[in-house]
Amino acid sequence: MADWVYIIVRAFSALVILFVLTRNFGKKQISQLTFFEYVLGLTIGDLAGSMSTDVEANFAHGLIALLVW
Repeated sequence: MADWVYIIVRAFSALVILFVLTRNFGKKQISQLTFFEYVLGLTIGDLAGSMSTDVEANFAHGLIALLVW
């Protein structure tokens, strides 16, 4: 499979996982977030971005990291 197709599939998978995690966090305005929740959101977003664009990394390891955070 071409790298660009692989990146699209990984990015879509990461997006679906982020939507599921976001639904579990609940609906809050940015002004209502605590500092910990804000940093948590940034970290999860960075992990999802890394796992969707780094084709040499194992996707399962990125998924485990998202679930741990």
